[in-house]
Amino acid sequence: MSAIRGLFTPIAKATIWRGSGEDFHGNATYTRLAVIDCTYTSNTVLQSDAAGREFSPAFAVFTKSNEVREGDLILIGVSNSATPPAEAKEVRRIATAASMFGTPDYDIFVG
Repeated sequence: MSAIRGLFTPIAKATIWRGSGEDFHGNATYTRLAVIDCTYTSNTVLQSDAAGREFSPAFAVFTKSNEVREGDLILIGVSNSATPPAEAKEVRRIATAASMFGTPDYDIFVG
């Protein structure tokens, strides 16, 4: 994506949820964090997460938003749901790159 990084124009939205603990039954609970502007692709290459485990991303999201963290759940599109739908995927890796415009770009790899 670096070849077109300078031409970044968000054409999509993605919804982010962050883990907020566990409920009474021990199930993970989430908080809807934000809706971000982004672009995305399913044309990805093998990546390694923070623990060094290799994975083949389901898709990659490109954004200028710094709100996303590894372990968050992400869904392409806007959702008003307080809990993430089954289609939401876990953020496995975030790569930061310099931008020609001064604010960093974030490449988010989703597994």
